[in-house]
Amino acid sequence: MRLRSGVESAVGLPTPGRGSVVRAPRLFARRGSALAAVLASIVMGSWLAGCTTPADAVVDVKVGLWGGPARPTGGMALEGEPARGVNVTVRDAHGKTWEGTTDQQGVAQLDLRPGAYVIFSTYCGPTEDAAPVTTLQPGDIRSVEIRCDVP
Repeated sequence: MRLRSGVESAVGLPTPGRGSVVRAPRLFARRGSALAAVLASIVMGSWLAGCTTPADAVVDVKVGLWGGPARPTGGMALEGEPARGVNVTVRDAHGKTWEGTTDQQGVAQLDLRPGAYVIFSTYCGPTEDAAPVTTLQPGDIRSVEIRCDVP
């Protein structure tokens, strides 16, 4: 009677006899299957890395309307009213742009990587050159307000 090792006994594997060869199970039944499996895993890994990586910072951009005709009681007709459905553009130092559209509250939310960005809305006129640079760090949640002056 031959004794099994602890691992073989625990998992119920047969112990080969003296001089016998234990072969590893065949993982791929056909030639070329291994190559196909490797290529598929590379493609899926690349796709997942590009599509599911979360952004590191969030920017809420509020576009508000200011000005308009004066009210008889004083003040302006528009004092920070939300600009609904307008574009918001974000441009990084390399010229890459991201765009968003404001919701009913006049806010567009953008998920971005850390870096320096210029944030503007062409709805408010040519404001890109006058827009300050916003620098984002990992984990930042920022609010930026764009003021659109209405004559």
